[in-house]
Amino acid sequence: MKKIIVGLSILVTLFVIAQGSIGQVGDKDDPMPKEDKPAFGDKEELVLQNRRLLKVRNETATTLNIYVQFRAFKNDAWAWVPGDPAKSGESMSFELAAGAEREVQYEAEPVSASRIRVAATSMTHKWLSHTRKDLWLVPERNEDGEHVYLAEAVETFTVAIARTVDKEVAPFESPSAGERIYPTEGMQIPPPPEEIPWDAPPPEVPLIQDLAVLPAQVMGANVVLRVQNLGHANPNMERHLVLKRIVPGSVPVEIGHVGHLFHLGVRTYFLVSLKPGNYRAFLNPGDGAPYGGNDARLFTIAATGFTDLAVLPVKVVGKKVHIKLKNIGTKAALGGMQLKVMKLPGGPPMDYGLVAPLPPNATQVIPSFDLLPGNYRAFLAPGDQAPFKGNDFKLFNVAAVGFVDLDVLPVTVLAGKATVKVKNIGTVLSPAAGPKVIIKKLPMGPTKDLGPIGGLAPNGIKVFAPVPLPAGNYRAYLDPGDPLPYKANDFDDFGVGAAPADLSAGNLAKAALKVQGSIKNNGPGKYNAGPRQWHIEKKTGPIWMAVPTVGSHVIPDLPSGATHPIQGGFVGPGLYRIRISPPDAVPGNDINPQMLP
Repeated sequence: MKKIIVGLSILVTLFVIAQGSIGQVGDKDDPMPKEDKPAFGDKEELVLQNRRLLKVRNETATTLNIYVQFRAFKNDAWAWVPGDPAKSGESMSFELAAGAEREVQYEAEPVSASRIRVAATSMTHKWLSHTRKDLWLVPERNEDGEHVYLAEAVETFTVAIARTVDKEVAPFESPSAGERIYPTEGMQIPPPPEEIPWDAPPPEVPLIQDLAVLPAQVMGANVVLRVQNLGHANPNMERHLVLKRIVPGSVPVEIGHVGHLFHLGVRTYFLVSLKPGNYRAFLNPGDGAPYGGNDARLFTIAATGFTDLAVLPVKVVGKKVHIKLKNIGTKAALGGMQLKVMKLPGGPPMDYGLVAPLPPNATQVIPSFDLLPGNYRAFLAPGDQAPFKGNDFKLFNVAAVGFVDLDVLPVTVLAGKATVKVKNIGTVLSPAAGPKVIIKKLPMGPTKDLGPIGGLAPNGIKVFAPVPLPAGNYRAYLDPGDPLPYKANDFDDFGVGAAPADLSAGNLAKAALKVQGSIKNNGPGKYNAGPRQWHIEKKTGPIWMAVPTVGSHVIPDLPSGATHPIQGGFVGPGLYRIRISPPDAVPGNDINPQMLP
């Protein structure tokens, strides 16, 4: 997986500063003398090329970390990408398994360059011969000193990382120009200074190799590490100090070469801006027994609140893009950054909203939006401060393929009847012989088939006829559902409540000195006795006055269709009524007035 390494924040820069030069057509270094050259011959099928594609092959027996800066022709000028080795240690990096070979890509595009700076490291070796000097992918030059060549198409340059120079390494068989790099080639390690007498042991005394990592001196987020030679003077060829954060875990990072040390000599390393955590500083390779017990030291960098906003992996469904941001720091982020998205390569950045203030571990969901097919980069602007910038962007792709995504919308329930709607939120017409809609009583009840959805245009909605259902919990779902990644909206769970009872006031009739009537349950459900009561009233002037009644005013349990008789005293001719209180969902029949002679 491609990574961008910036600085490492430990005063260790992988690439040593070296200034490159800029050409115009072909990339150009120091001028070369002109000389007469034979003609190329027939050039009809050839084109003048000024760059090559880059491949890297791992000819070692272990996984390597590869670091690359390359010089590309962009915007009518040569420029170093992602950083100029004369000014920056910023490089692209990737892991390469033992025996593997890969075409190098940057921001989802093949690297096409005139020259590169390249380095490789393993747990035991490093390849640094081309961190101080350029490796030309186009070593050929014309009479003007420009690095160009004639070819039908851009060729490929293969860099092979080899373990040793002996015959055990497979022969180099690149079909085009290439180069094999060996460990520490070109390092120019200086010879050790003349040893003082007490550093030279007598012949009968064995040579002792004993390097010790001294206790770390921690000052906030900074630390001083020291390596002391407790043995005889030693050039310490290929020995390095390595740092690994063990809680939380991270990959080991080489701090620096130990180099020559006299007896009791000390090498000091200054590390700044380390992230909080528990660390282990150790020598690689370590000393042999019995001198290996002091080859490592543990130390801790205490948490000093920091904010670290991360762009989480981008989810793309069809042409719709879903982006989330998260504060993975230890203190609240104040907000104010801008989320931007740009089409690669070189498209204009587009704003998609401000980053809100976020407490630690909080997530902000950016409203989804549509993008045309292509490769994109989502990033924060201006982004976090170093060393928290590495997760401020994510690369993603919007495919050019149309898709169908059927969405079961929230089911509506009215008077015990459920209405199901399905919408096509995809980009193409759904097939006529597509899925059907099923309603199932949960958890393991019977199902009801509502029929097929049929062809549905993008943004089209299919409305199914209302379905009466008994009280309970249900799921409406597609059968079969959409394929991944469009399955998440293929169902909707809903509930149907118990059907309410509709009580109505019946007609009044005079019977001698009494008035009689009834209360009826019109259904559809049973009425359970509760707070509702009946009243018989006579209008006197503008006021309805209660008349004497017989029995309780509470309406008892009534099955659907049943009636409950009521009666009161007759207090003279006039306008009487039956009233039910409080009213129900059908209030129009809760009052029934009647003129009695």
